Amino acid sequence: MGSAQPGEHVQAVATTKRGSASFAVADSAPATVSGAPPRAVVIDDDRAIRLLVSSTLRSAGYVVEEGETGASALRLAQTVPDVMVLDLHLPDLSGLAVCRAIRGGRVTADVPIVFLTATDDAAVITSGFVAGASDYIVKPFVGELLAVRVNRVARARLAVLERIRRVEELDAATLALNETRATLAGGHRLSGLGILVGGVATEMNIPLAAITSRLAMASHNKDPDAGRTALVAALASAEILSGLVRRLRGIAGTDDRARTEINLRARCELVAKGFVKVPMVFQGDDVVVSVVDAEIREALIALFDNASRAAQGNAHPRVEVTTIDEGPIGAIVIDDNGAGIPEEDVPWLSTPFFAHGQSTRRGGVGLSLVGAAMRRHGGSMEIVGHGPLGGARVTIRLPKIAVEVDVEAAPLMGL
Repeated sequence: MGSAQPGEHVQAVATTKRGSASFAVADSAPATVSGAPPRAVVIDDDRAIRLLVSSTLRSAGYVVEEGETGASALRLAQTVPDVMVLDLHLPDLSGLAVCRAIRGGRVTADVPIVFLTATDDAAVITSGFVAGASDYIVKPFVGELLAVRVNRVARARLAVLERIRRVEELDAATLALNETRATLAGGHRLSGLGILVGGVATEMNIPLAAITSRLAMASHNKDPDAGRTALVAALASAEILSGLVRRLRGIAGTDDRARTEINLRARCELVAKGFVKVPMVFQGDDVVVSVVDAEIREALIALFDNASRAAQGNAHPRVEVTTIDEGPIGAIVIDDNGAGIPEEDVPWLSTPFFAHGQSTRRGGVGLSLVGAAMRRHGGSMEIVGHGPLGGARVTIRLPKIAVEVDVEAAPLMGL
């Protein structure tokens, strides 16, 4: 049962009235979560004290519920108030027992508890804190001080709840953002797939039509020599079609990934033997790198083909190939003296089948192949619209030591 000292009620009421005009100070204003007023539970079997504490907290902005027994304290604790003011001496249970029970509950464990009692014995106060009290106020009390100390306890809990709420909001926003990004990425990839499929269909249709017409010519032509010529032409178209398939496999990364050491300059000179219409000059260092030879060969074919075709527009066509040892990196620089590439087109050149400004020929899958191969090797490709010879300059770089890079399947748009 709550015990009051003689004159305690009078002193408490008097000090509360004196302090009531000061509740506007910052520490007397309770914290809130999302604008909702904080909730307090006041448990005391002395009705006068209970009403006084409740009135003080309501003046400070709290929504207050009251009880006069330990059982009512345990029941009201299940509503998880923002703070509980608890008398140490109750008719059915001690305040210490109530505090321990609340601390042991799964739902109520974090409810802040402020003991309010006339007992000022140090051992009793210590027992209260050991049981889980957040603060301990001795009667008689000053109303303003009670509000400040209850606010301090409630504010700490409300601050934690506010941080949790903000983290949950941030998590929800992050989840929504990731879902949006996934949706946009999926749409982008589908768009890229549509461009790729359309371009592949166009590029395949030409050699397929040639094969069909020449085979028909060979089957209907009674002249053996004419039929043989048609078959040779059909075979040449089939080789073009086979090369396109190899390039598409290079973009998708489905070729054999076995590594081998190659000399970049020697490999460039070997690949260049297939390009006889435009003079090619080789210079630079002997650089050995560990690569998938088939991919690098296909990449060089695509680069030399682009450079040769561009240079043929010059009265004196020329292509220069320079190999450079850059420490851990081996580089190949390819320059031509063609018309060059408009700078605004350069960022799009690795897009499959992009038709750039000064060319009537589609980009095909060549530069997409090169970019994909470089990324899978941990290397890079750089394109300059106008190099030292006037035409384009393409630089590819490859690490000398094998580097495995986890590249997403089929970089359809050169991304």
